[in-house]
Amino acid sequence: MSVPVHDVRAPAQLPSAHDRIVIAAQYPNITPELLFDYFVRPNLICRWWAPSAEAYARLGGTFHFAWPELDLHLRGRYTFVERGKRLAFTWKWDHETRAPRSVVINFEPCADGALVRVVHKPYTPQEGQERKQHAEAWLYYLAALQKLTRPAPAA
Repeated sequence: MSVPVHDVRAPAQLPSAHDRIVIAAQYPNITPELLFDYFVRPNLICRWWAPSAEAYARLGGTFHFAWPELDLHLRGRYTFVERGKRLAFTWKWDHETRAPRSVVINFEPCADGALVRVVHKPYTPQEGQERKQHAEAWLYYLAALQKLTRPAPAA
């Protein structure tokens, strides 16, 4: 059974082809433009995703996210940047030898805020476990972003 995107509140994996992951989540009381900034501004990225971030969010610009305590480095290049609408990039861990993967994130207004839809690809049939791990990571980080952007309770 497919989940209509407008019904997605918490991050949820949506039905998709085996060569990709599709995940959507809603973010109340935030504009698509501000939500977009959480994916490209280093000071905001460091609040929910990576402890260290460099990002030059423009067509052809690069990013480098690091988890120093784990000696992990994620690097990529922006392939499409339109604030509040769409962000696309390639990415690859420094320790991997395979070709970079690609991610497209669409930002849409919704009734009470913004919706993101993440498409992460490609995966081969042999990469089912890695696909599953990437989906779990997106669900975790998108939920962390929801907690961060959730409005404070009224006093």
